[in-house]
Amino acid sequence: MPYTERDEMKRIFPKSLPSTPSLYRTTNLNEAAFIISQGIRLAGKELKGSKVVLLFAGDEARNLGLEFYNDGVVKAKSFSEALRSIRDYVFAP
Repeated sequence: MPYTERDEMKRIFPKSLPSTPSLYRTTNLNEAAFIISQGIRLAGKELKGSKVVLLFAGDEARNLGLEFYNDGVVKAKSFSEALRSIRDYVFAP
């Protein structure tokens, strides 16, 4: 059976939040794509009014978030794939 986009979505976006108290939150889709392209899984999403807050588990996501704002470098293809997946996840009905 071929690997599908749905399989990729399941790999990146789990159905439930992890049981860790350390969650890193961001509303910036580009930052989230940067973190995902570095191999960190998205832990979920929350709705705060009209904004979507993306959640990541662990301190590594926080460190990568800081790296993003300090001119972090990532491969363009992995970044664009992660950004497309996040947009699909956030804006899915």
